[in-house]
Amino acid sequence: MKVIIFDPVSTGKSHYTFNNTMIKIITEANNISSVRIILSQSHFLKLHSSETSESTKIKNIHGINYSKINKTRFHFLVCSVIAYLHLIRKIIKYNPKSLFILAADNLYSPFFLLIIKFIFNINIYVFLHNNLENVKNSNFKKKLLIKILNNGVKGICLSKFVMRNANQLLNNNSNLLYFPHPSYSHLFKERASESYKCENDFLLLGRHSVFFTESNFHKKIFSVCDDLNSQKSIVFSIRKNCLQKKQSKNIEITEYDFPMNDEEYCKLLFKSKFLIIPPQSASRITASGVHIDAISAGIPVIAPELGTFAENVSVLGKSLLYNEENLKEVFKRALLMTNNDYENLCKELVKTSELLSLNRSTSLIEK
Repeated sequence: MKVIIFDPVSTGKSHYTFNNTMIKIITEANNISSVRIILSQSHFLKLHSSETSESTKIKNIHGINYSKINKTRFHFLVCSVIAYLHLIRKIIKYNPKSLFILAADNLYSPFFLLIIKFIFNINIYVFLHNNLENVKNSNFKKKLLIKILNNGVKGICLSKFVMRNANQLLNNNSNLLYFPHPSYSHLFKERASESYKCENDFLLLGRHSVFFTESNFHKKIFSVCDDLNSQKSIVFSIRKNCLQKKQSKNIEITEYDFPMNDEEYCKLLFKSKFLIIPPQSASRITASGVHIDAISAGIPVIAPELGTFAENVSVLGKSLLYNEENLKEVFKRALLMTNNDYENLCKELVKTSELLSLNRSTSLIEK
């Protein structure tokens, strides 16, 4: 089977990890004979120099100079037209059986996909990342998404939580598919073993840091730290400018610049003992890439028991899922956890990551 993999939207480093992983999963499927890839220029350059590009099934990798002129809505429209016209030319030339859209916007992409589906006899699969979160309050964009699904385009949800919400939001459409978000353990050359020796006790990563101080979440956590007679400071690593001042003598705050490069991102994960997900993240209708990063790196996660986070949590890891009533108890449990219990928790994370491995994901693509 001949396929085209297409992503005109994503230009950032974090989403490249997903694109690289999905390309690897698709190209390793036995029922796929050849792959053509069209990505934004920044992702094209990184993929072209990666091990993934060495697959004999990959016949061409095309870069679209997308990231240089996407600063306004008009430029975004121009870029979308250029990208999809490029895609249509490749469909005409290669006549693929399937098209995988690794990321799509909620306004322009649906129109182009309707045109492609009308003209060509081709299977179209669209990975839904933040799409549902971003259309839930827009009836027009929601109707566009329903329209493309009703016309045979298949939307892929990366968590069961997203799948449930998508069914409610999009009228139980039969063209919604569940595909578990793959882990990135193949991209990490090391795991966070013996993380109890790490520099940071708690890490808030990326956009999640923005919610750290909302509804006094940070004060509730800091109060638990204050109640402990700790002989050393409890270290929190957060995004720069998220916290105005330190709240306790028992607490040390370290800050990092964001965004950061891949090496800095991995280093920050590996030198942290626990990753914290604030409660506001529970209501977002999206699979959590940060959660997958932590699982892949072997970092236990303290997260809301609601939302997408409970799906990929081990038996021991469930004790770190919190609600409004048990929040302080959960953080106290993490602070008092023995080295032995922590290591057992990390070992379970390895098994969780294996369940979301490349081989398992490839077998799903083959179906």
